Amino acid sequence: MKVVVVDDEELLLDDIIEQLKEMPEIVSTVGFTDPEKALEYILHNEVHVAFLDINMFGMDGMTLAAHVQREKPSVSIIFSHRIQRIRCGGL
Repeated sequence: MKVVVVDDEELLLDDIIEQLKEMPEIVSTVGFTDPEKALEYILHNEVHVAFLDINMFGMDGMTLAAHVQREKPSVSIIFSHRIQRIRCGGL
């Protein structure tokens, strides 16, 4: 499975990526702090799942998800939010 993670907080982004790398079914994990760059990557590469932070500067996660679903509906979207990740002890 190929995964993209988008979070404008770099430390949280790195933490999510490290946790995902431990999952054997994930063969590729790419992270972005810039939603515009993430969208460009998703549209031009094979991506199965996108983890999107809801609250980001510039384009928020809901808007990014709408673009992705319109252009590449096969990509599964998982929304994340910093407070939820802290409560869950990670992802």
